[in-house]
Amino acid sequence: MFIGIPSGTDTTLLAALVVAYLIYRQFITRPVTRLDFILPVLGAAYIGIRYLDGPDNAARIFIEVMATLGITSGLFAAGLVQVWRDAQTNVVFQRGGWRYAAILLALVAFRGIWHLFVDATGISASVSLLNDALIALALGNYLGRTFHVGVRALHLHGWNLRAIPSRREVKRIKPSK
Repeated sequence: MFIGIPSGTDTTLLAALVVAYLIYRQFITRPVTRLDFILPVLGAAYIGIRYLDGPDNAARIFIEVMATLGITSGLFAAGLVQVWRDAQTNVVFQRGGWRYAAILLALVAFRGIWHLFVDATGISASVSLLNDALIALALGNYLGRTFHVGVRALHLHGWNLRAIPSRREVKRIKPSK
């Protein structure tokens, strides 16, 4: 598994794990930390390493388009994410909730609809490519969301990047009621 070129099953599992993780994170009230800015970049690096240097230009362009759609949807949908600074701790928190999770589920539905479209039209596209497109779409959405939430968090911190804490600094801090 994941050795050489991933199969359709491998990418289906990876896509399911990525989307499940992103949906899970929407229901946790959590602080905005520096780690939030690193995770989407790592995901983008995965997609970049997998496709941007490959011989298949059509697949590369398809993945780039899906990532761009994801980033755009994330930038707009991040407005659904609650972002606030806790008055007692001065820590900025975020919570996506059902409204943002619905956006992620819509991306999964888009993948299913795209699969039906490909089958109906006879367009040649592997399961791995469609799953990677979903991963690029979800990670792009997460990247756009992270950027938007990050800008809002920076605004609440007076545009001081150093005020955004590390994960370790806020590990046990909960928002006050």
